[in-house]
Amino acid sequence: MTRSSILAKLKRELQQDLREESQVVYILVEIRKFIEQAGELDNYHALDFYCSLALHTTMTRIGARRILERFNRAYPILVKGAELPQHLDHEISDTISLKKFRDELKQFLSVNNLIPAPMFPGTPDAWVRFIHLYAGVTDECDLQWTDEGLIDRVTIHLQMPTEKPGPEWGDQILFAIRWTCHGRDGLSGDHDVYFGYSPEG
Repeated sequence: MTRSSILAKLKRELQQDLREESQVVYILVEIRKFIEQAGELDNYHALDFYCSLALHTTMTRIGARRILERFNRAYPILVKGAELPQHLDHEISDTISLKKFRDELKQFLSVNNLIPAPMFPGTPDAWVRFIHLYAGVTDECDLQWTDEGLIDRVTIHLQMPTEKPGPEWGDQILFAIRWTCHGRDGLSGDHDVYFGYSPEG
């Protein structure tokens, strides 16, 4: 399949409302095909990782190792339920907030004239709705740590909190992505990131 054919398929799909997990998988599969064919994997490390994560139940590749190295350092603190040091919290927050995924996906769509897209129409809620679908796709995926260390894997879970963590969330639809570190000592520690979007539209 040529790159122009892939872009044509993406353009058609991106003209639809995104309401199903299957649509998210299709879009990410086609993006992953394109950047591989174009020899652009080195330009989109985060996008490559998050596209691949949607297609596998277990990952050990280099993108996963970068994330796992951070959680391996954080594990002794997470397992105690304590707060992370600011620099480590910042590193992990960048990962679990999916900011790099967002930035590189937007860059890819812009470069290839695929903006506006359903997840980037100019409102933050649209991106969070996309992430909600994506989190459903990646629910229970494992990142496996094969090097020496304190952990052997990190599992990703989609959580639907029954209570809001604070009044600032208002009437938003709330969900969380939980990253659970499983230690080689049989213990585990969690790190959650919350997302919310308006139920309207």
